[in-house]
Amino acid sequence: NVYSWNQNANVIYIDSPCGVGFSYGTNIPSDYETNDNITAVDNYMFLQGFFDVYSEFASNDFWITGESYAGVYIPTLAYQILTNGTDAQLASNLKRGGLMLGNPVTNCDSYDYAGKGSVLELDTSVNLFYWHGMVSRRNYDTWNSNGCNTASPPSLIECYRLYGVIRSGVGELDQPLLSAERSAQRSRVQPAASINPDMLYYSYCTGNGTLDFDVDTYPSCFTLDDQVSTYLNDPTVQAAINANPTNWTECTFKVAYRKLNMPITNYLEEFFTVAPGMNIHYYAGDIDIATVPFAQTQRCLETMNRPIVEEWRPFTINKEVVGYVETYDRYTYA
Repeated sequence: NVYSWNQNANVIYIDSPCGVGFSYGTNIPSDYETNDNITAVDNYMFLQGFFDVYSEFASNDFWITGESYAGVYIPTLAYQILTNGTDAQLASNLKRGGLMLGNPVTNCDSYDYAGKGSVLELDTSVNLFYWHGMVSRRNYDTWNSNGCNTASPPSLIECYRLYGVIRSGVGELDQPLLSAERSAQRSRVQPAASINPDMLYYSYCTGNGTLDFDVDTYPSCFTLDDQVSTYLNDPTVQAAINANPTNWTECTFKVAYRKLNMPITNYLEEFFTVAPGMNIHYYAGDIDIATVPFAQTQRCLETMNRPIVEEWRPFTINKEVVGYVETYDRYTYA
């Protein structure tokens, strides 16, 4: 395949923070007590070691990419490289490359992705739920009439109570950030009432084209996570990728992780100053409407009030619309 991506790029996959996937420390418990900043330092040290060993890659343009909570991992690592680090070559490579963040956590002000943030973020979720037909008109009107669609509602307590009522009425949304925790504690078989964006089109994508379960019963199929686990626990696979023989699990309870909830926009503003030419691309799909939905990402980024260079427009391939993009002076959103 002359158009294959690996004709143009090399990819480093990092299991992070220490203790997840195939990554490991010593058996000292403190090795697994970590947070956003410690993880950034660990990843920076890894990159320095990697490029020392594989020096043939040391001068390449460098991109940091990821999705979901990588919305925190990526800016904190980039900050470490650009402002706190001592590796001038790596910093230069990153400035020529850039950052790509997909459906990312974007801690804005007090926003917390687990659902305890500012009312405006909750209002974004309520609107997404409503316009996807998941909230009653009565509850939606009550939310708005109580001023919960404003930055300063008359009663925050009442808005949080109403959000709880609305969220309860929506039901369980088995989103990526939360499903991992749940699946470690229950069967992999997902109830039909659950919504997992990775599974919405599973039957179609596998060529079936029909739903393979009765809506009144649990589906008979297992999630793709089980197949990944089986594959990564195959001894021949572990040997082929030079991983230490281990029991690979989707979730681990050995890591004690503390989120620092620093506003990501603080990091971005710093990048605009120290690396004004660095590419920064944010992109989000429309399936995730509960954990890190596109509307919350947009709302967060817009708080920086950056000037628009090119207005919202369709992105096409062979004259087919495949998405939408908006270009700001220092970043792109798609």
